Amino acid sequence: MLTRDRLRRYLDKHALLPPLIPQQTAADTGLIVVIPVCDEPDIGSVLESLLACDRPDCGVEVLLVINHAADAPQTVVEQNRQSFAAATRWAASRSTENFTVHASFTGALPQKKAGVGLARKLGMDEAIRRFVAADNPAGIIACLDADCTVSANYLSALNQHFAANTVDACCIAFEHDLDACDSAAQRLAIARYELHLRLYVNGLRAAGYPHAFHTIGSSMAVTAPAYAAHGGMNQRQAGEDFYFLGKFMLTGKMSTLNKATVYPSPRLSGRTPFGTGARTREWMLQPQRAASYPPQCYHALRQLMERMDTFHQATPAQLRSTLQRLHPAARDYLLSQNIIEAVAEIQRNSRSLPAFRKRWLRWLNPFRVMQMVRRTAAALPPVAVEAVAAAMAGKPDASADAEQWLAAYRRADRIIAADTKTVQY
Repeated sequence: MLTRDRLRRYLDKHALLPPLIPQQTAADTGLIVVIPVCDEPDIGSVLESLLACDRPDCGVEVLLVINHAADAPQTVVEQNRQSFAAATRWAASRSTENFTVHASFTGALPQKKAGVGLARKLGMDEAIRRFVAADNPAGIIACLDADCTVSANYLSALNQHFAANTVDACCIAFEHDLDACDSAAQRLAIARYELHLRLYVNGLRAAGYPHAFHTIGSSMAVTAPAYAAHGGMNQRQAGEDFYFLGKFMLTGKMSTLNKATVYPSPRLSGRTPFGTGARTREWMLQPQRAASYPPQCYHALRQLMERMDTFHQATPAQLRSTLQRLHPAARDYLLSQNIIEAVAEIQRNSRSLPAFRKRWLRWLNPFRVMQMVRRTAAALPPVAVEAVAAAMAGKPDASADAEQWLAAYRRADRIIAADTKTVQY
Protein backbone atom coordinates (compact mmCIF):
# COMPACT_ATOMS: atom_id res chain seq x y z
CA MET A 1 0.00 0.00 0.00
CA LEU A 2 2.85 2.35 0.89
CA THR A 3 4.54 1.88 -2.52
CA ARG A 4 1.28 2.42 -4.37
CA ASP A 5 0.76 5.67 -2.46
CA ARG A 6 4.23 6.77 -3.54
CA LEU A 7 3.34 6.10 -7.16
CA ARG A 8 0.20 8.16 -6.74
CA ARG A 9 2.19 11.01 -5.25
CA TYR A 10 4.58 10.83 -8.19
CA LEU A 11 1.66 11.17 -10.61
CA ASP A 12 0.19 14.05 -8.65
CA LYS A 13 3.48 15.90 -8.86
CA HIS A 14 4.93 14.93 -12.24
CA ALA A 15 2.23 13.68 -14.63
CA LEU A 16 1.70 16.11 -17.50
CA LEU A 17 -1.52 14.73 -18.98
CA PRO A 18 -4.67 13.00 -17.74
CA PRO A 19 -4.98 9.25 -18.40
CA LEU A 20 -4.18 8.32 -22.00
CA ILE A 21 -5.79 4.87 -22.04
CA PRO A 22 -9.47 4.51 -21.07
CA GLN A 23 -9.48 0.70 -20.95
CA GLN A 24 -9.21 -1.01 -17.58
CA THR A 25 -5.88 -2.52 -16.57
CA ALA A 26 -5.87 -6.28 -16.12
CA ALA A 27 -5.17 -7.33 -12.55
CA ASP A 28 -2.23 -9.56 -13.53
CA THR A 29 -0.38 -6.86 -15.48
CA GLY A 30 3.28 -6.98 -14.45
CA LEU A 31 5.18 -5.73 -17.50
CA ILE A 32 4.38 -2.72 -19.69
CA VAL A 33 6.35 -1.95 -22.86
CA VAL A 34 6.31 1.72 -23.84
CA ILE A 35 6.88 2.59 -27.51
CA PRO A 36 7.01 6.19 -28.80
CA VAL A 37 5.64 6.48 -32.34
CA CYS A 38 6.28 9.42 -34.66
CA ASP A 39 6.08 9.23 -38.45
CA GLU A 40 6.35 5.43 -38.46
CA PRO A 41 5.09 3.74 -41.65
CA ASP A 42 5.34 0.27 -40.11
CA ILE A 43 4.31 -0.42 -36.55
CA GLY A 44 3.17 -3.96 -37.27
CA SER A 45 6.67 -5.45 -37.20
CA VAL A 46 7.44 -4.49 -33.61
CA LEU A 47 3.99 -5.60 -32.43
CA GLU A 48 4.26 -8.97 -34.18
CA SER A 49 7.73 -9.42 -32.72
CA LEU A 50 6.41 -8.82 -29.21
CA LEU A 51 3.37 -11.01 -29.77
CA ALA A 52 5.66 -13.89 -30.83
CA CYS A 53 7.62 -13.68 -27.57
CA ASP A 54 7.53 -16.37 -24.91
CA ARG A 55 5.00 -15.36 -22.27
CA PRO A 56 6.26 -14.29 -18.84
CA ASP A 57 4.48 -15.18 -15.61
CA CYS A 58 2.40 -12.01 -15.74
CA GLY A 59 0.16 -10.03 -18.06
CA VAL A 60 1.83 -7.77 -20.62
CA GLU A 61 0.65 -4.44 -21.99
CA VAL A 62 2.14 -2.50 -24.89
CA LEU A 63 1.55 1.26 -24.87
CA LEU A 64 2.02 3.09 -28.18
CA VAL A 65 2.49 6.83 -27.66
CA ILE A 66 1.74 8.33 -31.07
CA ASN A 67 2.99 11.91 -30.99
CA HIS A 68 4.24 14.86 -33.01
CA ALA A 69 5.35 18.42 -32.43
CA ALA A 70 2.96 21.32 -32.89
CA ASP A 71 4.98 22.47 -35.91
CA ALA A 72 5.27 19.02 -37.50
CA PRO A 73 4.71 18.83 -41.28
CA GLN A 74 1.25 17.73 -42.35
CA THR A 75 2.74 14.55 -43.80
CA VAL A 76 3.91 13.54 -40.31
CA VAL A 77 0.53 14.33 -38.79
CA GLU A 78 -1.22 12.27 -41.44
CA GLN A 79 1.17 9.35 -40.99
CA ASN A 80 0.51 9.45 -37.25
CA ARG A 81 -3.23 9.33 -37.87
CA GLN A 82 -2.74 6.29 -40.07
CA SER A 83 -0.51 4.69 -37.43
CA PHE A 84 -3.16 5.24 -34.77
CA ALA A 85 -5.82 3.66 -36.97
CA ALA A 86 -3.55 0.72 -37.83
CA ALA A 87 -2.60 0.20 -34.18
CA THR A 88 -6.24 0.29 -33.11
CA ARG A 89 -7.12 -2.34 -35.69
CA TRP A 90 -4.15 -4.48 -34.70
CA ALA A 91 -5.04 -4.26 -31.02
CA ALA A 92 -8.63 -5.26 -31.68
CA SER A 93 -7.73 -8.30 -33.75
CA ARG A 94 -4.43 -9.52 -32.26
CA SER A 95 -4.47 -8.75 -28.53
CA THR A 96 -4.87 -11.78 -26.28
CA GLU A 97 -5.96 -12.34 -22.71
CA ASN A 98 -2.47 -11.69 -21.30
CA PHE A 99 -1.02 -9.54 -24.10
CA THR A 100 -2.81 -6.28 -24.75
CA VAL A 101 -1.91 -3.39 -27.03
CA HIS A 102 -3.14 0.15 -26.41
CA ALA A 103 -2.58 3.14 -28.68
CA SER A 104 -2.72 6.75 -27.59
CA PHE A 105 -2.72 9.69 -30.01
CA THR A 106 -1.39 12.56 -27.92
CA GLY A 107 -1.98 15.15 -30.61
CA ALA A 108 0.38 18.09 -31.05
CA LEU A 109 2.96 18.51 -28.29
CA PRO A 110 4.72 21.82 -27.47
CA GLN A 111 7.39 22.52 -30.06
CA LYS A 112 10.12 23.24 -27.53
CA LYS A 113 9.54 19.98 -25.65
CA ALA A 114 8.26 17.58 -28.30
CA GLY A 115 10.57 14.66 -28.92
CA VAL A 116 11.52 11.22 -27.78
CA GLY A 117 12.11 12.20 -24.14
CA LEU A 118 8.65 13.68 -23.70
CA ALA A 119 7.04 10.78 -25.58
CA ARG A 120 8.77 8.23 -23.37
CA LYS A 121 7.78 10.19 -20.27
CA LEU A 122 4.11 10.29 -21.26
CA GLY A 123 4.11 6.54 -21.87
CA MET A 124 6.06 5.65 -18.75
CA ASP A 125 3.89 7.88 -16.59
CA GLU A 126 0.86 6.14 -18.05
CA ALA A 127 2.45 2.81 -17.16
CA ILE A 128 2.75 4.01 -13.55
CA ARG A 129 -0.90 5.00 -13.61
CA ARG A 130 -1.91 1.56 -14.91
CA PHE A 131 0.19 -0.30 -12.34
CA VAL A 132 -1.56 1.68 -9.62
CA ALA A 133 -4.92 0.70 -11.13
CA ALA A 134 -3.84 -2.96 -11.22
CA ASP A 135 -2.66 -2.75 -7.59
CA ASN A 136 0.80 -3.88 -8.74
CA PRO A 137 3.20 -1.08 -7.73
CA ALA A 138 6.21 -3.34 -8.34
CA GLY A 139 5.65 -3.68 -12.09
CA ILE A 140 8.32 -3.38 -14.80
CA ILE A 141 8.41 -0.66 -17.47
CA ALA A 142 10.38 -1.48 -20.61
CA CYS A 143 11.29 1.04 -23.31
CA LEU A 144 11.36 0.06 -26.96
CA ASP A 145 11.24 1.90 -30.29
CA ALA A 146 8.74 1.41 -33.08
CA ASP A 147 11.36 0.34 -35.60
CA CYS A 148 12.84 -2.43 -33.42
CA THR A 149 12.27 -6.16 -33.14
CA VAL A 150 13.19 -8.36 -30.18
CA SER A 151 14.36 -11.89 -29.42
CA ALA A 152 11.72 -14.46 -28.56
CA ASN A 153 12.65 -14.45 -24.87
CA TYR A 154 12.56 -10.64 -24.50
CA LEU A 155 9.48 -10.48 -22.27
CA SER A 156 10.19 -13.57 -20.17
CA ALA A 157 13.86 -12.66 -19.68
CA LEU A 158 12.92 -9.17 -18.47
CA ASN A 159 10.49 -10.58 -15.95
CA GLN A 160 13.00 -13.18 -14.73
CA HIS A 161 15.85 -10.66 -14.53
CA PHE A 162 14.06 -8.33 -12.14
CA ALA A 163 12.68 -11.24 -10.12
CA ALA A 164 16.14 -12.73 -9.63
CA ASN A 165 18.15 -9.55 -9.00
CA THR A 166 17.78 -6.70 -6.51
CA VAL A 167 18.15 -4.00 -9.16
CA ASP A 168 16.16 -0.97 -10.23
CA ALA A 169 17.01 -0.74 -13.92
CA CYS A 170 18.75 -2.57 -16.73
CA CYS A 171 20.16 -2.06 -20.17
CA ILE A 172 19.33 -4.88 -22.56
CA ALA A 173 21.70 -6.39 -25.12
CA PHE A 174 21.25 -4.84 -28.54
CA GLU A 175 22.44 -5.55 -32.07
CA HIS A 176 21.56 -3.35 -35.03
CA ASP A 177 20.04 -5.31 -37.89
CA LEU A 178 22.77 -4.88 -40.49
CA ASP A 179 20.87 -6.95 -43.03
CA ALA A 180 18.15 -4.29 -43.11
CA CYS A 181 20.53 -1.68 -44.53
CA ASP A 182 19.73 -0.25 -47.95
CA SER A 183 23.31 0.04 -49.14
CA ALA A 184 26.86 -1.10 -48.43
CA ALA A 185 27.72 2.43 -47.30
CA GLN A 186 24.89 2.43 -44.76
CA ARG A 187 25.86 -1.03 -43.53
CA LEU A 188 29.46 0.08 -43.00
CA ALA A 189 28.40 3.27 -41.23
CA ILE A 190 26.03 1.55 -38.80
CA ALA A 191 28.55 -1.24 -38.09
CA ARG A 192 31.16 1.39 -37.29
CA TYR A 193 28.78 3.35 -35.09
CA GLU A 194 27.69 0.35 -33.02
CA LEU A 195 31.34 -0.67 -32.73
CA HIS A 196 32.14 2.86 -31.50
CA LEU A 197 29.46 2.52 -28.79
CA ARG A 198 30.89 -0.79 -27.66
CA LEU A 199 34.45 0.53 -27.64
CA TYR A 200 33.42 3.34 -25.32
CA VAL A 201 31.83 0.99 -22.78
CA ASN A 202 34.78 -1.39 -23.05
CA GLY A 203 37.13 1.53 -22.46
CA LEU A 204 35.26 2.39 -19.25
CA ARG A 205 35.43 -1.24 -18.12
CA ALA A 206 39.16 -1.46 -18.83
CA ALA A 207 39.69 1.67 -16.74
CA GLY A 208 37.93 0.06 -13.78
CA TYR A 209 34.97 2.43 -13.88
CA PRO A 210 31.93 0.78 -12.26
CA HIS A 211 29.31 2.59 -14.36
CA ALA A 212 30.19 0.96 -17.70
CA PHE A 213 26.75 0.48 -19.24
CA HIS A 214 25.19 1.05 -22.62
CA THR A 215 22.50 3.73 -22.61
CA ILE A 216 20.23 2.95 -25.54
CA GLY A 217 16.65 4.23 -25.19
CA SER A 218 15.16 1.32 -27.10
CA SER A 219 16.84 -1.28 -24.89
CA MET A 220 16.29 -0.34 -21.27
CA ALA A 221 13.86 -1.17 -18.47
CA VAL A 222 13.11 0.01 -14.94
CA THR A 223 10.89 -0.95 -12.03
CA ALA A 224 7.89 1.26 -11.37
CA PRO A 225 8.95 2.17 -7.78
CA ALA A 226 12.45 3.17 -8.93
CA TYR A 227 11.06 5.19 -11.83
CA ALA A 228 8.87 7.20 -9.50
CA ALA A 229 11.53 7.54 -6.79
CA HIS A 230 13.97 9.12 -9.26
CA GLY A 231 11.50 11.63 -10.68
CA GLY A 232 10.57 9.78 -13.86
CA MET A 233 11.80 10.31 -17.39
CA ASN A 234 13.26 13.63 -18.51
CA GLN A 235 11.95 15.58 -21.51
CA ARG A 236 15.17 15.87 -23.51
CA GLN A 237 14.81 15.70 -27.28
CA ALA A 238 17.93 13.53 -27.50
CA GLY A 239 20.17 11.84 -24.96
CA GLU A 240 17.22 11.20 -22.69
CA ASP A 241 18.38 7.62 -22.21
CA PHE A 242 21.88 8.60 -21.05
CA TYR A 243 20.64 11.00 -18.39
CA PHE A 244 17.82 8.69 -17.31
CA LEU A 245 19.95 5.58 -16.78
CA GLY A 246 22.75 7.62 -15.24
CA LYS A 247 20.58 8.17 -12.16
CA PHE A 248 20.37 4.44 -11.52
CA MET A 249 24.08 3.86 -12.07
CA LEU A 250 24.86 6.17 -9.17
CA THR A 251 22.67 4.17 -6.78
CA GLY A 252 24.48 0.90 -7.49
CA LYS A 253 21.28 -0.72 -8.73
CA MET A 254 21.85 -0.58 -12.48
CA SER A 255 22.30 -3.86 -14.34
CA THR A 256 22.83 -5.50 -17.73
CA LEU A 257 20.48 -8.09 -19.22
CA ASN A 258 22.26 -10.09 -21.91
CA LYS A 259 19.96 -13.10 -22.15
CA ALA A 260 17.55 -11.18 -24.41
CA THR A 261 18.28 -8.96 -27.39
CA VAL A 262 16.78 -5.85 -28.97
CA TYR A 263 17.39 -5.38 -32.70
CA PRO A 264 17.24 -1.65 -33.49
CA SER A 265 16.72 -0.52 -37.05
CA PRO A 266 19.77 0.86 -38.89
CA ARG A 267 17.69 3.45 -40.70
CA LEU A 268 18.85 7.04 -41.17
CA SER A 269 16.43 8.83 -38.88
CA GLY A 270 16.79 12.58 -38.58
CA ARG A 271 14.40 13.15 -35.67
CA THR A 272 17.11 13.78 -33.08
CA PRO A 273 20.06 16.19 -33.31
CA PHE A 274 22.55 13.47 -32.40
CA GLY A 275 22.64 9.72 -31.88
CA THR A 276 22.48 6.72 -34.17
CA GLY A 277 20.65 8.26 -37.10
CA ALA A 278 22.60 11.50 -37.19
CA ARG A 279 26.01 9.88 -36.75
CA THR A 280 25.29 7.14 -39.31
CA ARG A 281 24.23 9.73 -41.86
CA GLU A 282 27.41 11.73 -41.23
CA TRP A 283 29.65 8.68 -41.56
CA MET A 284 27.91 7.60 -44.75
CA LEU A 285 28.53 10.98 -46.38
CA GLN A 286 32.02 11.37 -44.92
CA PRO A 287 33.40 7.89 -44.12
CA GLN A 288 36.81 9.35 -43.30
CA ARG A 289 35.24 10.91 -40.19
CA ALA A 290 34.38 7.50 -38.70
CA ALA A 291 36.67 7.76 -35.67
CA SER A 292 36.43 6.55 -32.09
CA TYR A 293 38.08 7.63 -28.87
CA PRO A 294 41.73 6.44 -28.82
CA PRO A 295 42.71 4.12 -25.94
CA GLN A 296 44.76 6.85 -24.25
CA CYS A 297 41.51 8.77 -23.68
CA TYR A 298 40.73 6.29 -20.90
CA HIS A 299 44.14 6.50 -19.21
CA ALA A 300 43.14 9.45 -17.02
CA LEU A 301 40.04 7.61 -15.83
CA ARG A 302 42.09 4.53 -15.05
CA GLN A 303 44.53 6.58 -12.99
CA LEU A 304 41.68 8.25 -11.10
CA MET A 305 40.14 4.88 -10.31
CA GLU A 306 43.47 3.35 -9.27
CA ARG A 307 44.20 6.28 -6.93
CA MET A 308 40.65 6.63 -5.63
CA ASP A 309 41.45 5.29 -2.15
CA THR A 310 44.48 7.56 -1.77
CA PHE A 311 42.27 10.59 -2.42
CA HIS A 312 40.51 9.84 0.87
CA GLN A 313 43.29 11.52 2.81
CA ALA A 314 45.20 13.30 0.04
CA THR A 315 46.19 16.93 0.47
CA PRO A 316 45.46 19.44 -2.30
CA ALA A 317 49.17 19.36 -3.20
CA GLN A 318 49.14 15.57 -3.51
CA LEU A 319 46.00 15.72 -5.64
CA ARG A 320 47.60 18.31 -7.93
CA SER A 321 50.61 16.02 -8.27
CA THR A 322 48.32 13.23 -9.44
CA LEU A 323 46.59 15.54 -11.91
CA GLN A 324 49.96 16.47 -13.41
CA ARG A 325 50.34 12.88 -14.59
CA LEU A 326 47.15 13.06 -16.67
CA HIS A 327 46.78 14.16 -20.25
CA PRO A 328 46.59 17.98 -20.27
CA ALA A 329 43.10 17.96 -21.79
CA ALA A 330 41.79 15.62 -19.08
CA ARG A 331 43.55 17.61 -16.37
CA ASP A 332 42.18 20.92 -17.64
CA TYR A 333 38.65 19.54 -17.73
CA LEU A 334 38.87 18.19 -14.19
CA LEU A 335 40.23 21.50 -12.94
CA SER A 336 37.39 23.32 -14.69
CA GLN A 337 35.07 21.11 -12.65
CA ASN A 338 36.82 22.19 -9.43
CA ILE A 339 38.11 18.73 -8.61
CA ILE A 340 40.44 20.00 -5.85
CA GLU A 341 37.60 21.68 -4.00
CA ALA A 342 35.26 18.76 -4.66
CA VAL A 343 37.63 16.21 -3.14
CA ALA A 344 38.14 18.42 -0.09
CA GLU A 345 34.38 18.64 0.42
CA ILE A 346 33.96 14.90 -0.01
CA GLN A 347 36.70 14.31 2.56
CA ARG A 348 34.94 16.57 5.06
CA ASN A 349 31.69 14.67 4.64
CA SER A 350 33.07 11.12 4.64
CA ARG A 351 33.75 9.37 7.93
CA SER A 352 35.08 6.21 6.30
CA LEU A 353 36.76 5.04 3.12
CA PRO A 354 33.58 3.32 1.81
CA ALA A 355 31.67 6.57 2.34
CA PHE A 356 34.38 8.48 0.49
CA ARG A 357 34.28 6.06 -2.44
CA LYS A 358 30.55 6.41 -2.75
CA ARG A 359 30.64 10.21 -2.75
CA TRP A 360 33.63 10.31 -5.08
CA LEU A 361 31.90 8.15 -7.67
CA ARG A 362 28.80 10.31 -7.45
CA TRP A 363 31.02 13.27 -8.32
CA LEU A 364 32.86 11.34 -11.05
CA ASN A 365 29.52 10.60 -12.67
CA PRO A 366 28.95 9.23 -16.19
CA PHE A 367 28.48 12.71 -17.65
CA ARG A 368 31.80 14.01 -16.30
CA VAL A 369 33.56 10.86 -17.47
CA MET A 370 32.13 11.19 -20.97
CA GLN A 371 33.17 14.85 -21.13
CA MET A 372 36.69 14.03 -19.94
CA VAL A 373 37.05 11.32 -22.59
CA ARG A 374 35.70 13.59 -25.31
CA ARG A 375 37.94 16.51 -24.33
CA THR A 376 40.97 14.22 -24.43
CA ALA A 377 39.97 12.80 -27.81
CA ALA A 378 39.56 16.32 -29.23
CA ALA A 379 43.16 17.07 -28.30
CA LEU A 380 44.48 13.98 -30.11
CA PRO A 381 44.66 13.06 -33.80
CA PRO A 382 41.52 11.19 -34.93
CA VAL A 383 41.83 7.40 -35.03
CA ALA A 384 39.64 5.19 -37.22
CA VAL A 385 37.10 3.04 -35.42
CA GLU A 386 38.70 -0.18 -36.71
CA ALA A 387 42.14 0.92 -35.50
CA VAL A 388 40.79 1.69 -32.02
CA ALA A 389 39.11 -1.73 -31.94
CA ALA A 390 42.38 -3.41 -32.83
CA ALA A 391 44.36 -1.44 -30.25
CA MET A 392 41.87 -2.09 -27.45
CA ALA A 393 41.88 -5.79 -28.30
CA GLY A 394 45.65 -5.85 -27.99
CA LYS A 395 46.07 -6.57 -31.71
CA PRO A 396 47.20 -3.27 -33.23
CA ASP A 397 48.41 -4.92 -36.43
CA ALA A 398 45.18 -6.82 -37.13
CA SER A 399 43.50 -6.09 -40.46
CA ALA A 400 39.89 -7.03 -39.63
CA ASP A 401 37.10 -4.86 -41.04
CA ALA A 402 34.38 -3.09 -39.05
CA GLU A 403 31.90 -5.97 -39.18
CA GLN A 404 34.50 -8.50 -38.05
CA TRP A 405 35.47 -6.31 -35.11
CA LEU A 406 31.83 -5.68 -34.30
CA ALA A 407 31.13 -9.40 -34.17
CA ALA A 408 34.10 -9.88 -31.85
CA TYR A 409 33.06 -7.09 -29.49
CA ARG A 410 29.45 -8.29 -29.49
CA ARG A 411 30.69 -11.70 -28.33
CA ALA A 412 32.94 -10.13 -25.72
CA ASP A 413 30.13 -7.98 -24.35
CA ARG A 414 27.95 -11.06 -23.94
CA ILE A 415 30.66 -12.73 -21.85
CA ILE A 416 32.03 -9.79 -19.86
CA ALA A 417 28.70 -8.17 -19.00
CA ALA A 418 26.52 -11.25 -18.78
CA ASP A 419 23.57 -10.20 -16.61
CA THR A 420 25.78 -8.04 -14.40
CA LYS A 421 24.97 -5.16 -12.11
CA THR A 422 26.84 -2.11 -10.89
CA VAL A 423 29.86 -2.69 -8.69
CA GLN A 424 29.03 -1.20 -5.30
CA TYR A 425 31.82 0.47 -3.34
